[in-house]
Amino acid sequence: MHIVETSRVLRYNVDDVGLTAEDDKEVIRVALVAAERGDVYVVATDRHFFEYLDLTLLCRKYSHVSKVKVVKPQDIVKVML
Repeated sequence: MHIVETSRVLRYNVDDVGLTAEDDKEVIRVALVAAERGDVYVVATDRHFFEYLDLTLLCRKYSHVSKVKVVKPQDIVKVML
């Protein structure tokens, strides 16, 4: 568990990585903050999240994005084993 400061979340600009919903952008920003300290798993149920998120661009912007794993609910058990 991490306590995340708003100022740290806001320093990540994810407006150009394909997501349009503010809630989705907030999830990625919080995940990026948490990834500064270790692996992060984001379980997404919205198929649009997977379709629109440009992970390649996000990786170019922030090197530690490789610690963020976006998975579908049915895949979380596989990931955790």
